[in-house]
Amino acid sequence: MNNARRREIDREAADLREALEALDNVRANLENLRDEEQEYLDAMPEGLQQSDRGEVAQAAIERIEEVIDALDSLAAEGLVEALEEAQA
Repeated sequence: MNNARRREIDREAADLREALEALDNVRANLENLRDEEQEYLDAMPEGLQQSDRGEVAQAAIERIEEVIDALDSLAAEGLVEALEEAQA
């Protein structure tokens, strides 16, 4: 591998590190939002939890959890290392 391609891989690895860090921040923010929505739902009287308002809150919690799970399923571990190994 020539030096120009190695430098390009370095740039891409740096971009990937930055993107992964941004995804970690998004995940943390989503966890906080999910927890806040769960607290909101839990604070509702039982009758309201079964109402449209409660169902909307529950659906929001489930959708946020789906996104968190999808972020977790990204095989992010080792991606930067794989790029660095490609330079060898």
